[in-house]
Amino acid sequence: MTTAGYLFLAEAADKTQLIVIAFAARLPARQVLAGVILAALLVNLLSVTVGSLLGSAFPRTPLQVAAGVLFVAVGFWTVLRRDTTGGREVHRLGPVMTVTLTIFWAELGDKSQLAAAGFAATTSAFILVWL
Repeated sequence: MTTAGYLFLAEAADKTQLIVIAFAARLPARQVLAGVILAALLVNLLSVTVGSLLGSAFPRTPLQVAAGVLFVAVGFWTVLRRDTTGGREVHRLGPVMTVTLTIFWAELGDKSQLAAAGFAATTSAFILVWL
């Protein structure tokens, strides 16, 4: 429950929520939900896999420190960066894949993914951290 609670707090009012709201205003709910679920499974699987591999290759304490530093750094970067997308939209792959890829790239390297990788690196509960 610690992992789920921590990730819930990390995701509160996150850019992904805003992306989902924007897609939900224009696409059928089932397509948005399918894209969100697929993206979450894929990006979390990648994060937990990387975290588990790092956890088996390096000592626990340096990994915890590195995960904490990266988490704070990404937080500062998120606050200070500017939007460079220019409002462009691309829907060539269909609505579900558009939602999936948009959320996947938005979440990749996000603070919640760093947290998931950190938890996976310091525990042996791969499936529990992934799901």
